[in-house]
Amino acid sequence: ATALNRLGEFDSAISIYRPLIKQGYNSEDYYMNLGVSYFEKGDLDSALFYFKKITVPSIKLYNNLADSYIQKGQVYKGLTNIEKALKLSDEGVNKRLLKAVSYNLKGEAYEKLEKYDEALRFYQRSLMEAVFEFNDTSIFSNPTSKLLTTSNYQLFNFLVSKSEAFDKVYRMTGERKMLKGALDTYEAAIKVSDFIAKYFDNDDARIFHNTIVLPTYQKALNFVFYAYKQT
Repeated sequence: ATALNRLGEFDSAISIYRPLIKQGYNSEDYYMNLGVSYFEKGDLDSALFYFKKITVPSIKLYNNLADSYIQKGQVYKGLTNIEKALKLSDEGVNKRLLKAVSYNLKGEAYEKLEKYDEALRFYQRSLMEAVFEFNDTSIFSNPTSKLLTTSNYQLFNFLVSKSEAFDKVYRMTGERKMLKGALDTYEAAIKVSDFIAKYFDNDDARIFHNTIVLPTYQKALNFVFYAYKQT
């Protein structure tokens, strides 16, 4: 079921998890994985149903609840769960990555609220948490792929979130600093994807490239064409 989730075969994964739970295997890990499967296929109500069955608080749980609520448009419920996640975070590589996810979700929440300055600051904070020895608070600064990170895959996702926010603000305002911010951040994300392609020769890297990276290339190209027409 876990492998099917990674391949994007969410219905097949669900068809394995649900019978296990009906048979009495009420592991909270199954609830978490089943919730993730429903989230990924876009069934947010079912995702929340299974996430809420989990009784042991964790950063991952609160992040998943927050993400589900944000995608449903219930942004303030999402923010409440993000704050719960951040209160549980402390030192350690795994928790540092989860904390970075929390800040990235907080950026998404503020972007939904059309508070783009705050959104960009939280996206920047997610990068600072994800990358060791990167402490630049300027939203116009990005880490390089040469720096040690908790997860190259998540670093790519965080950079994409930030670049898309710049992209959106530039289209609304036409400010050249937002244009530069979008171009620089898209470029930083693409460099991370190139690093993954070069050094990670496995199924996860290939799935990531096909499902996540290629659509981002298209978004970056669309933005470049849009910006060219404006200048």
